[in-house]
Amino acid sequence: MRIPIDGGPAATAGAHASCRRVSAGTPVPPTGVDRAHVPSHSTTGEATLRQQEPHDRQDGASSAASASARWAVGAFRAAGARTVLVLGAGRDAPFLTRAGFTVHTAELRDPLPLPDACVDAVFAPMVLCAALTRREIRAAVDETGRVLRPRGLLVYTVRHTGDPHCRTGVHRGENIYEHGGVAVHFFDADLLHDLAQGWHVHGVNAFEEGELPYRLWRVTQAR
Repeated sequence: MRIPIDGGPAATAGAHASCRRVSAGTPVPPTGVDRAHVPSHSTTGEATLRQQEPHDRQDGASSAASASARWAVGAFRAAGARTVLVLGAGRDAPFLTRAGFTVHTAELRDPLPLPDACVDAVFAPMVLCAALTRREIRAAVDETGRVLRPRGLLVYTVRHTGDPHCRTGVHRGENIYEHGGVAVHFFDADLLHDLAQGWHVHGVNAFEEGELPYRLWRVTQAR
């Protein structure tokens, strides 16, 4: 089985676009990731959740909406979503609020500070490609599935193995490479396929941003 990636040959160059089927629950062997560079997903401690108010603002640079957020607004509206959870720094939360959604923000953690089936959509820009192992990424996606209502949408963006920084810098295990103190897990199509288990994939779109440029995938899948 192949997950089609929209974007032409450049989108999949070096990105292992040929997918293999991975059974749900297949164990992922541990790797030599330097834990000092991996954010903690500890289930201990207080998990914080914040609702974004319409008048909330961040600094001018952060309040500008990303292209992925603008795209997500259209997808969420088409799906009839009203409540959106934004994972990570929440840079795009004010824009989504102004677009008319009830927006909550939370750091990526297991478990998320939300009950089951309580949001219509989840937006996770550049969060899953942090210095996380495949096992941790899989757990994070499963956790977003828990808080989504039936047929709820998950939209996430990640850098992939066709990115110029992949396989350069300091190798931290799996497809994790560190540049300038920042470690990134570069996604391959096998990982996309693994994360699609139990979901309906609406699309995988390749795009570029920045001067390097960074090469990314935008993935849309439904519970």
